[in-house]
Formats: sequence, structure tokens, C-alpha cells
Amino acid sequence: MEKQFKHWSALLLILIVSSFCCVLASCGDDDEPSNGNDSGSSNNVLVGTWTMQYDNGLGSISWTFNSNGTGKISSTIDMDYGAANGSFNYSVSYYDSSSKQGSFNYTFTSGKSKGQSYSQSFKINGNSITIEGWTYYK
Repeated sequence: MEKQFKHWSALLLILIVSSFCCVLASCGDDDEPSNGNDSGSSNNVLVGTWTMQYDNGLGSISWTFNSNGTGKISSTIDMDYGAANGSFNYSVSYYDSSSKQGSFNYTFTSGKSKGQSYSQSFKINGNSITIEGWTYYK
């Protein structure tokens, strides 16, 4: 009887340990959905320079997003509302890969708007991005 008990307890222990290993192996931080801001990875949907040219020849505005969460907005015209030129830190707060829509938050680290924070919605369509109704091209 004692030998049979040892056999069953050893079998039960092996079953518990192997189940525990399977559970641990299936869990990981890579199972979390990406928000598009995986620093340094191709998952960052905003990375690149996006430019809008004014039709009337007044100039252009460009957004540059780097994979490390920094960026720059550059304008060849002076914009009255302030955010014409400057560097910023950003993070994608939401991104839906099926609709290619999302939003990002950013805070200026230089320029007229230094210290000010904003949130913008965007939609990507091939080589163009629409940010709050304005379309920019790569």
C-alpha cells in the first residue's frame, strides 16, 4: 500500500509541476496588445516625417516622429497660435490596427509652446496621415 501511495504521489507531483510549467510558459509581456509606441520597433505607426504643403504657396508644416518617443514640428510660416516650431516628447495613447486610427499625446520641450501638452487624433492611409483634419504625406 505504501509503495502504491508513493507511486501516485510522485505521479501527482509530476502532473502538477508540468501543468505549472505550461501555465508559466504561456504568459508573458509580449501577449499584451501593442499601443504603437514600442520604442525602437517597427510597430510605431507614427515614425517618420509627415509634411503638408499649403496650396497657396505659403509654405509647409512637417511632423517628425522618432522611434524613441521624441519628435519635432517644423513650419516655414509663422503660425499665430504658437505651435509653429519646436521639439516634443510623445506617446501613442491608442491605436486600432484594423481601422488605422488612433491618438497620441505630446508635450513641447522647446519652441513657443515649450511645456504645453496636447492630444491629437490621427488616421493613417498608406503614405498619408490625417491629424485633426489636416492631411500630411511621407
